[in-house]
Amino acid sequence: MDQHRHFRAFATLSSAIAMIACAPAFAQEASISMDAIGKSSASLNDVSIVTMVEGNGEYSYKHSVSVAEKGEPQLRFDPSGGEASNTFLTAKIVEMDPANDTPEVVTFNWTGGAHCCNAITVATKTPSGWNTVDVGAFDGDQERHFPQDIDSDGRFEIRSVDNNFLYRFTSYAGSYAPPQIWGVEGGKVVNRSADPAFRYAMDEWLETTKPPEGDDEWVGESRNSYLAARAAVMALKGEGEKGLAEAITRHDPKATGGLTECPQKTSATGECPVAEVTRPYGDVLREFLISIGYAVPPQ
Repeated sequence: MDQHRHFRAFATLSSAIAMIACAPAFAQEASISMDAIGKSSASLNDVSIVTMVEGNGEYSYKHSVSVAEKGEPQLRFDPSGGEASNTFLTAKIVEMDPANDTPEVVTFNWTGGAHCCNAITVATKTPSGWNTVDVGAFDGDQERHFPQDIDSDGRFEIRSVDNNFLYRFTSYAGSYAPPQIWGVEGGKVVNRSADPAFRYAMDEWLETTKPPEGDDEWVGESRNSYLAARAAVMALKGEGEKGLAEAITRHDPKATGGLTECPQKTSATGECPVAEVTRPYGDVLREFLISIGYAVPPQ
């Protein structure tokens, strides 16, 4: 995915600071977006931040975010993890963690690559002071991962997709992935995808994400990827057994993407000393879903 596509909404140096009121009224955010060397600041309630992008313009940059509470410095961190190849940096102040009395600081850093990634970090106040926690690195346009008050409870969540499904049964372009919803509680990142409060988001995915050509004509590895993602979404709704059974019944038996494996130990170079074998789709899917935490019945 073209890097410019990810950031086409940014100006040469945009430091757009917005205060956005949501329902209920206290669900607000302050936001900074940068795509050039410079410095900017924003604040919300008692929390203020200063973001900086430094570098020489040769694809080597330093990012930093400084957090203060009531004017007192609390934390300074580099969301890029040391060195960045670009100047793209977004930071938002939003309420996420119910365990403290301050909003959180959420940063988004583009790591680069064909399809990846938006690295997301949250700075939150804990009993021991301000700390950072990594939400993860996710594919897709940066905007899709911006915090939202999805269930209208006054706290923001982060919506993503489960990257485990990308490439698992077919190519990236042909892959389907179930939605994920992340929150922060007690200073820790929590996967809230199966929370009943977000059940409607799973129903929405099932309704809007469907095979492009229709079930009767649609065949191949993308079909198997879609059915795997669909089974995962149904598992999040508490219908894992039904979702798995439907995937096994409806899958394309001629598609072998993600189903072949070496029955013996591979060589140091990763080569299989004997012919690979193709395993049943249902067995592979069941093991895959269980291994990444989806509630489906064991064999």
